[in-house]
Amino acid sequence: MKMKSLRIALATTCLAMLLIVPASAGVTTTIGYWRGGENDSPAPNFNVDPGILGAANSTTVDFMGSYNLSQYGTGGPNTGTAFYGSSAAYAGVGGLPAGSSVALISTGDVGYYTSPINAGTANFGFQTYVRPNNTTGVQVIAANGGVGNGWNLFTADGTVVGFSAGYRYFVEVAGLGILDSGITVDAGGPVHNLAYVNDNGNNIFYYDFNAVTNSYFGGILAAEGNFSLGFRASDVSGYYTGTIDEARLFTFAEGGFSASNLLELYPR
Repeated sequence: MKMKSLRIALATTCLAMLLIVPASAGVTTTIGYWRGGENDSPAPNFNVDPGILGAANSTTVDFMGSYNLSQYGTGGPNTGTAFYGSSAAYAGVGGLPAGSSVALISTGDVGYYTSPINAGTANFGFQTYVRPNNTTGVQVIAANGGVGNGWNLFTADGTVVGFSAGYRYFVEVAGLGILDSGITVDAGGPVHNLAYVNDNGNNIFYYDFNAVTNSYFGGILAAEGNFSLGFRASDVSGYYTGTIDEARLFTFAEGGFSASNLLELYPR
């Protein structure tokens, strides 16, 4: 009888331990991280203006060190107009994310690019903070690849935020998987965090750290065009007007992603 009571007590204790031990969050590996000015050289001039800190450099630095981005405008390399904006420029709309002191601001005729970045065809993600100043037409926030390969994160016709990608098993729209998040973004509004995650073929769109769309398209086709911020470099299209800040491309082990990883920006 005592042995039976002991077994029951042990079983109850083990069950309680299982219930109170939190599940461990997934671990991501950052492939590229573009802070939007803090690591650029020369550094933004904080004495120019409390909000706009002068023209942005022709190169924005990858905090991880491997994929610095070069400026490309409508007139070719090193053309167009981009500025640095301090947190003071966003004081009336909630400010920049905690820890960020500078952001890139494009006037719609310049973006930044590098060679294609191999982040795999599944189990990867991209996140950034944005604030559009103009929401007319298709504007590409970030892209890795071109039409029908890799992926694109964009706003379309002023209101819809979504992404498209070249998928192996999705053929309804010329080989493109297109996901509409149903989220609207207002020009000149607050800064928002956007993220696209491919978790073992399951495609998830996050808006301010909340999953808003989830669809299974499978793994994407490998990127064949450049990685870019603020436009799609593969065909020099979709220039974005507004703020891009704290952009990060990352990977993770299959089944190892947790939404809390989106809060774990690389240590500043």
